Amino acid sequence: MTTLKVVKGTATKLAQIPFVLERETKGALRYQEVDDAGRPVEQAWAKIGTLYIRKTAFERGQTPPQRLAVTVEALP
Repeated sequence: MTTLKVVKGTATKLAQIPFVLERETKGALRYQEVDDAGRPVEQAWAKIGTLYIRKTAFERGQTPPQRLAVTVEALP
């Protein structure tokens, strides 16, 4: 697991967090945070946890990605 650390005064990448598609809702896709081995992370230990992304964020008619990563970056 990546520990989040801020370096003052610079744009710093804090973490890149992997997710897998858990299910689709009416207007969104629900992604679950996973560890490096692809196992779901318990909510108590998750950095982000569950991530909802609107279906309109992806190309219409295309299959949504099964896996994605979110990069957390501190801005100066």
